[in-house]
Amino acid sequence: MTNKQDFNRISPVLWELPTSFRQDMRVPVRIFASERLLEATLGDRSVVQAVNASTLPGVVGHVTVMPDVHQGYGFPIGGVAATRLSDGVISPGGIGYDINCGVRMLATSIRHEEIKPHLGDLAAALNAHCPSGVGVKGKLRLSGKQLDAVLRKGSKWTLEQGYATPEDVARTEENGSMRIELIIEPGKEIPELPDFLLNTISSNRRIISRIEQENVPSALELARELKNNEIIEEFSLSPTTLEDVYVKIVGHLEDDESAGVIN
Repeated sequence: MTNKQDFNRISPVLWELPTSFRQDMRVPVRIFASERLLEATLGDRSVVQAVNASTLPGVVGHVTVMPDVHQGYGFPIGGVAATRLSDGVISPGGIGYDINCGVRMLATSIRHEEIKPHLGDLAAALNAHCPSGVGVKGKLRLSGKQLDAVLRKGSKWTLEQGYATPEDVARTEENGSMRIELIIEPGKEIPELPDFLLNTISSNRRIISRIEQENVPSALELARELKNNEIIEEFSLSPTTLEDVYVKIVGHLEDDESAGVIN
């Protein structure tokens, strides 16, 4: 956990958490906030999430946190980070996707020098052909039943309907899957988990597993049963996040009580 005493005050509204705060930090974290706002920010995991972001490969300068900061899925809402082109990463979690911000990443074999003269025309063409903005509708119309299928299957639904190729699904983050997190009750043993919970990582009282879209109902049923039996304290379901990427990079999940907690 972080405290106000961990920060260096640069100005009345600018605070810096130095890289000495945690061993794996690559750059400092700076927060724009009054003293009162900083104290309020420390009430959730926003600062810890910003520290996690400061460990990403290629991050430069410092991770900056805006005054509207609040806890996100893995990257704090209001957090800003830049990475080097040579060895950095592109993180959708740093831009936002929980309210469908319209974040999209496309891979292409076209080299930058080839496309550079046409970037203006390309941007205009994308804007003309990709529905965006309030009240704008696309060509595809789905019934309630079809929409339920999309929510259950995710990227696999687009493959089944001919809107995507197997390569598209393979290049979607975690193949369009979800993740579930379980918090074990103090003193209880980690239960035996079913096979549909994939790539499970556990540490202390936390269990994080990836799940395919079609197994989401089964995962929720399992979590509710474990909670009713007082084996777990709480659970949450969310898209795969920056935290999952961080865990893969670092190779371990820190103890909840340590400075390296991830949330």
